[in-house]
Amino acid sequence: MSAHARRAIAQRQRQHQIKTLLAGNNHTLLLMNSAEFADYIISVKMKQGKSRSEAVDWIDGVLAQHNSASSIWERIKDPLKTGAGLYPLFDDMKSLAIIAAAMQRQGNALVSLK
Repeated sequence: MSAHARRAIAQRQRQHQIKTLLAGNNHTLLLMNSAEFADYIISVKMKQGKSRSEAVDWIDGVLAQHNSASSIWERIKDPLKTGAGLYPLFDDMKSLAIIAAAMQRQGNALVSLK
């Protein structure tokens, strides 16, 4: 086999390896505001069999556990239990990050909602 043929085969193998690596490294970025994120969390919890009220109580518990419940959350958590519309929920990224981390630990819900 010629040197040219060996290089061509090696190049095809590298291209195949790169293609395989890239195929396994796909990510989707989803951009949400805080109200959409809270609605997403509530819908995930409801798909897991919880009521809307239980889902809001779960969020409240996660925020309380990390001492991160804001005054805005305290004002709107009861209306959220009844589905009384979406409000601007959180004024800081810390609260959103805490809830996202809790969702991630409970089954990769942030990766796929099926």
